[in-house]
This record gives sequence, C-alpha cells and structure tokens, in this order.
Amino acid sequence: MQCANGSSILLYEPLSGLSLRTGENVDIAGESGQPLWTIMLAMPSTPSRTGKRMSLDSTTCQAVAEEIPDGFALRYDRLGDEAPFRDIRLRVAFRREGSGFAVAATIHNGSDRWIIREFTAPVLRGIDSCGADLLWPNGLGQRFTGCENLKQKGMFYPSGLMTMSWLALARQERGLYLGSHDPAGGMRWFDVKHDHANRRIGYGVNHYPFCAPGAEWSMPEAVILPYTGDWHIAAQTYRTWFDRHGALLPQPAWVKGISGWLLAILKQQNGDVMWDYRTGIDRLCDICAERGLNTLGLFGWAHGGHDSLYPEFIPDNLMGGRQALQDALARARKRGIRTILYAQGMIFDASTDFYRYEGNDVISLRENSEPHLSSIRKFNSSTPVAFAKACSGAERWRQKLIQTAEQAHELGADGILYDQVGVYLPELCFSSSHRHATPATAFAEERQALMKAVSDHMREIAPEFIVMTEGVFDTLLRTLHACHGWGFGAISHPGHWPDENDDPATAFPELFRYTFPELVMTHRYPQPALDRHNANYACVYGL
Repeated sequence: MQCANGSSILLYEPLSGLSLRTGENVDIAGESGQPLWTIMLAMPSTPSRTGKRMSLDSTTCQAVAEEIPDGFALRYDRLGDEAPFRDIRLRVAFRREGSGFAVAATIHNGSDRWIIREFTAPVLRGIDSCGADLLWPNGLGQRFTGCENLKQKGMFYPSGLMTMSWLALARQERGLYLGSHDPAGGMRWFDVKHDHANRRIGYGVNHYPFCAPGAEWSMPEAVILPYTGDWHIAAQTYRTWFDRHGALLPQPAWVKGISGWLLAILKQQNGDVMWDYRTGIDRLCDICAERGLNTLGLFGWAHGGHDSLYPEFIPDNLMGGRQALQDALARARKRGIRTILYAQGMIFDASTDFYRYEGNDVISLRENSEPHLSSIRKFNSSTPVAFAKACSGAERWRQKLIQTAEQAHELGADGILYDQVGVYLPELCFSSSHRHATPATAFAEERQALMKAVSDHMREIAPEFIVMTEGVFDTLLRTLHACHGWGFGAISHPGHWPDENDDPATAFPELFRYTFPELVMTHRYPQPALDRHNANYACVYGL
C-alpha cells in the first residue's frame, strides 16, 4: 500500500498475504507464531479465575481479507471451533492516515455467558531501534537515549505515570509516532520491550472492553505514523488530534498571572499546629510577598490536619475557628495574594462517620467485593491512618466533592485543590451501584466526568474560582485550571521519588510541556528553601 507521502508502509499479515512496509521496518506480529491479537474472556464474578485467553496467529484461525477505502480489513467470522471462541467475531481494519496508517477493531460477543475482558492490539514487532530515543510520557516525560538502558516499559493510562496516550521512537531527522486515539480517554496498558541483541523494539496496547454477552465493542484507533523531522512533529500530531475532541478549560486571567505559590501545612497529621488562622496565615502572606509569590496553598487547614479525617474539612477551633479563617482569607485577598484550599479527591478515612454511614455507596470494590485500601503514616508519633479509595463513578462522592468546593468558596478561598486525582492508576471497580458503564471506566472516563462536574458547577457559582488537582494527565486538562506538580520531571532530581528505578538522567519534561504548554503547573520541591538550580529548572519548564 502506498502512503500519502509516496513511501510504502508494510504490515506483514500472514493470514491474508497482505503486507505493508515502512522504512521503520514495522511488522504487525510478522514473525510466524507471534500473536496478532489476544483476547481474554472471563465469567462474571470469578475473581479467583483468570478466564480463557486466546492469541490469534496463522495457526489458530483464518481471516477473510476485504478491501476498504484507503486500506483493507481482516474479518474473523469465528475465533475457533470450540465455545465460546466460535461465537465471537472480530474485524480489524487498516487504513492510510497521513504518512502512516491507523488500526481499528470491532468485536461482537455472541457467547451466552462470557465477558470479553481484555483485548490486545495492535502488536508491533521488529521496530528498528538503532540510533533512536524512546520518548515515554511518564509524568512530564522520559527520554531513553539510544534505547541503551531500555529493557521494558509498561504502564496504565490515564495516570500520573502515563500522562498521554502516545509515545515515539525519535531520531534527529525522523521518527515513528505510536498513538492510541481515544477521545474518551479510556483505560489501557502500553507496553514496550527492547531486544538489545537484535536492536528491535516490540510495542503493544492492551484494552479492557468488558464486553458483555450479545454486545459489541469498538477499539479506538491506533495510529502508527513515520514522520520526517524531530520529535516535535510527533507531539504536534497528538496535540492536533487531541484538540479536535475538546478544548482545554479556559483559565481566569489571574491564574495566567500566578508568579508561584507557597505550599504550607497548617496542621500535621499527628495534630501539631504549625500555623493558626489568626496570625499564621498573615505571616505566610508576608513570606509570599517577600519572595514575589502571589498564591498561597493551604494544606492541613481543617480539624483533622493533613492526611486525616477526610473527606470532612471542618474549620478547626484549635486554630481559631471558622470566622478567623474567613477573616484571614479576606485579608490575604486584600493584599493581592490568592489562596487555594486543600481537599482530597481519591481516598477517605475509614475511621470517619462518612465511611460508616455512606462508605458503602462510595468505595471502590475489588472483584471479590473487598474495598481498595491504603494507609498514610507521617512522623513517628502518628498512628497509621487507613483510607478507602472512593470510586470516581460514585454519585455520593461527586456530591461530596462539589460540597467541599462550595465550602471553600464560602470561606473566601480563590480555588480548591483535589489531591491525588491526577496521580492514581485507573484501577477496576466492580461496584454495581456506581455510574461507570464497566469496571474499567471507573477511574478513566468517570474521573474526567467527576472533575468536569465540579468545575462546571463552580463556574456557574463563581467564574473566577479555580479547580486544581495534584498530578495531571491530558484529559483532565478539559476539566481543571491548574495542577500541583507530581511525578517524573516535576522536580529536577527525583532520586528515589516517585520510583527509585527511574534514572533522573532520563527526565524529559519538554515532552508534556511542549505538548500542553498552557497548563499552569507548580514545581514539586520538598525543601523549605529553593536553591538556584531548582529555581532555574522551574523557570525553564514553566513550573
């Protein structure tokens, strides 16, 4: 097949004899015996069983090739002779897309009781890695120079560890763009393996359709695009596609003028009060003014302190009470300093009355109906605080986050920050009472919908009030005004944080910041005094 720029793109397809090839030497599972597509089936409510899995190649079943405009399709009328695979139909289409091609698939589940739980496609093999850098969207971005230290990379999107749904193999004057173009921002797993001996890279994307018996599911298009130029061409390709499916949330003028912020914890998890409402916030405003910062982030401002008693945020009498807090926030605004109040957007304290009386309506459930639990312990004198994860698709959690934002506005804050919303991996939730259509949409599509509901509601009440998150991934940009930096590249020398296996030398913040330069994002620096190196780093990358 000849592509738009005159080069030929070849996909080797042993089932049909159709083949397309590029100068990047990309095969779709071109070697005999390697899987072309993988389907995993499961029975409902079987958490201890992995289900049935089938990999399709030239030895398992035959496909019928069909010509379509600008490409061809492979039709599998049955995936095997035994149930349930004989009742499942698959169609995979390849079409020209610019100088490359796009892959799409449709699965019809004709079985009477099996769920199609996972589907892997496309599977690429034999991509030439010689002289190429892998650009990987971990946090603000990573670059594996020459792929020398690359063995395998895999991560779930969307999350703070996979912030965009594309990656690239980039050389100085050409490269290969690999993107999964899903306007809904659904859950998927990206996987890259490097064969050092043969200098070849394999690439695959795993989807989680949870396609019910009698239903049909369509895979979002996967785009494989050889390009001429440097890596910015790949970033522009993704951003152009992204903008076709929704605009970024407009920012109030004052947000664009933020010079920087001071993050201050008023009360710690163990109950220690560091700053009170009556004089402490005024002193923090003095520190901001002395250093040219015009925004103040207030964490641990409520009765539970930082990382305790969420999701209840009650002004603390120990720090001066509600009226003292309102007065202090009003004084800060009069001085030209904006204030952002902290809230928790993903987890809540299992010891609270909220958990006792409303937790069952909110918690994210594992497949065995157990809640997703975690704990946070700060300082040696703190008892570990047990948290349950709130499902983004739970209606009561949506109401609670909106109420928390309304309270922050009523207290006189200029915005609210929901912690961890842009951080967590998209885990599965098996609750049947939530909004999510499938377990896989609970922390992907529903996380976006949750933040959109909050920001839309607050824009009606107070157009200048802003919504922030800790961490970010791209589809959240349509729902928030700014973010608190988290993840790889949000600090110049992460050391062991957030992942000790990530070499700081691979940090490549340009990847996200070039693709989405508009986002107002803070620098993540854990020390009280900012040194010259980190100040320069923050300025270079717009943090």
